[in-house]
Amino acid sequence: FADLRALSDWVSSLGGGFVSTLPLLAAFLDAPFDPSPYSPASRLFWNELFVDLRSVPGWSDAGGAPECRDGDLVDYQRIAAFKRREMERALHGSARDADVQEALRQFRAAHPRVEDYARFRAVCDRRREGWPVWPDRLREGDIRDGDFAPEDAEYHVFAQWQADRQLAELAASRGNGTAALYLDMPLGVNPDSYDVWRFRDLFAEGVSAGAPPDPLFTGGQDWGFRPLNPRALRRTGYGSLI
Repeated sequence: FADLRALSDWVSSLGGGFVSTLPLLAAFLDAPFDPSPYSPASRLFWNELFVDLRSVPGWSDAGGAPECRDGDLVDYQRIAAFKRREMERALHGSARDADVQEALRQFRAAHPRVEDYARFRAVCDRRREGWPVWPDRLREGDIRDGDFAPEDAEYHVFAQWQADRQLAELAASRGNGTAALYLDMPLGVNPDSYDVWRFRDLFAEGVSAGAPPDPLFTGGQDWGFRPLNPRALRRTGYGSLI
């Protein structure tokens, strides 16, 4: 997000008004693993891979960063593991920081689903598999204390707070020499995603979305995610999309 701020400042200096990105939404970057921005782990939460560690409260550089900028390809798992380790260290270091704890409390209050999402991701961390193969109770949405490590859930709340805070600060800087953000939204979500697990009545079963044949993909494309059910969306007042 710090690099995105620098890019936005540069674009603004050239007279540009917007910077457009691929989706910046939550992703499975361990197990399960799917780094595609168009197959997110949720469309309701951010991808903490992009958090700028230098802006995380309680973080100090202890070295040991992987050489992430060498080569032409991004090692998502390696970078994600490093970022998580460093943010967990910052979270532990700020456990007695009253300002951080109050900010986390306010974030939880403003984002009532973040706790549920964090528990879901913590179960993924423990089981290292997608929810369709979980035991019946977990698969049906009933997560209880003991099904996950509390520190894993706390990490996911902390990571979402940081991603949300840093993006909000970037968005708020519009007009002060920074171009506005134009964020992309994927058409669907990963079949193992939090959204399908928690809101499965909104998704059509037995089908997957895709695209018809064209000159490049003569057999058409199967994108592998359940489409939203338009009848269910209307019945719920389009709350998921909103």
